[in-house]
Amino acid sequence: MNNTRSINLQALLASSFKLFREHIQFLLGLVAMLLVLAVVPGIYFDLYFSGIESFEDLDLSTLLMNDNEVSLTQRLIAVALQLLEWIVELGVLAVFLKLIDGTPTSVGDIFKNWDKVFAYVVATVIYGIVIVLGLILLIVPGIFFAIRLQFYSYLIIDKGLNPFEALSESYNLTRGFAFDLLILAIVQFFIAIFGLLFFIIGIIPAMGYLYVINAMVYRSLIEGGGPIPALRFRENNITDTDYQF
Repeated sequence: MNNTRSINLQALLASSFKLFREHIQFLLGLVAMLLVLAVVPGIYFDLYFSGIESFEDLDLSTLLMNDNEVSLTQRLIAVALQLLEWIVELGVLAVFLKLIDGTPTSVGDIFKNWDKVFAYVVATVIYGIVIVLGLILLIVPGIFFAIRLQFYSYLIIDKGLNPFEALSESYNLTRGFAFDLLILAIVQFFIAIFGLLFFIIGIIPAMGYLYVINAMVYRSLIEGGGPIPALRFRENNITDTDYQF
């Protein structure tokens, strides 16, 4: 008997790759844009806030007080850049979910979910704290919670849940899948490493592929809890014409 609370790794990777290959031009452009927007704030912070590479590394006094000869305009630009990065991070998930669902989408859809950024940031902070505390407690609990809570961002963008609801629902959705999701995470790690080794630029298609995998896992969980991938993804017939960069 097939275990309904399981991941068919071969079918998941094959179905995800088929979808990725069908929309490769759109997805490569999307991921490349995401990487650029992720790098720009770090460069800006490094230029104007010595030793700081991201908004999370800024303390309130560094950002607001008149030190380091950083102008108010430069501080506001730093905040705006970080907000833009968060909006894009969340919006990319929305675009990949539309891709998975066979819904027409474009890059412009990335910027339509700005109102969910606050919930996303709060949930991300809580997620990080839980993982750190878990890692302190003999490492294994940290890995366990990282696996079980990982779909909180999809639930915020897809279902409009608040941070606590999203984390709780992710935990519920992944019940019975922890071990399979751990194996999948290990496989995804090696896919990312392979992308980096392929002249570094290979990380762009690798990331696009990984985004498709994660979106497919999430949607399969939402649609019934297993087995993963859902049958409709194994019979995917989405056409390339629905997506525009």
